[in-house]
Amino acid sequence: MNEISTGAKIEGSAASSQSDRETMRSLIDKGVEYLMPLYVDVHGIAKTKTVPVSHFDRMMRGSELFTGAALDGLGQGPHDDELAVLPDPRATHSAADRKAQFDLSVKLSGMLGEMAAAVDRMNDIRLALDDRAGRLSAGDTLAPRLTRASSEVDDMRKKIVATKEGGMITGEERLRENLADLYGNVIYYDGRPSRAEFTRTGAIGREMTDISRTFDQWINRELGGINTALKSRRLDPIPVLVP
Repeated sequence: MNEISTGAKIEGSAASSQSDRETMRSLIDKGVEYLMPLYVDVHGIAKTKTVPVSHFDRMMRGSELFTGAALDGLGQGPHDDELAVLPDPRATHSAADRKAQFDLSVKLSGMLGEMAAAVDRMNDIRLALDDRAGRLSAGDTLAPRLTRASSEVDDMRKKIVATKEGGMITGEERLRENLADLYGNVIYYDGRPSRAEFTRTGAIGREMTDISRTFDQWINRELGGINTALKSRRLDPIPVLVP
């Protein structure tokens, strides 16, 4: 979608108007009541409005306006025209192409959320292990076990994110960096994603599933014994967040 000033004259051909009306009727027949024209701002945040489906043909000609002066990065002031969001008239992508792009974008967004949740689980357990190790008396034989367990969890985390302790970027590319790059490539192109992008999505998903499975297996194998040892020393057990 492109943003254009309302000062520009927006015209549509008879063929495009007929196509818009046909699309509107199809949406109504499918039970759609509202539409959400949107664009992504310079911060990657979607800006949108809710429009009744009966206004579809007008929406496609740019009837829904956004105040550019209220948005960062556009260089507009209060005196400037508002912006309309409408399809790029030069684009040749079909509705099926756009739907494929939208569906893959939603899937990748969900994968990013799942990946962040997995990293949070690993960090919670790793930091808890370090905390309990620091509370043990000098020479306690459990301390090396906790330190080793923390290192094992961190090794799994590093397969997902390319960061060091404290959040410094290492410059390496891990699963998260690859997924974020793929997501950006898909959302900033309105047409059908390439076969390589679909293939890459599947590969990243399988790799993430393998890492999560390995982490869950580690929890089942190691954490019960560690928590038993902690309880015997009157230390709180390490809780596990449910994914």
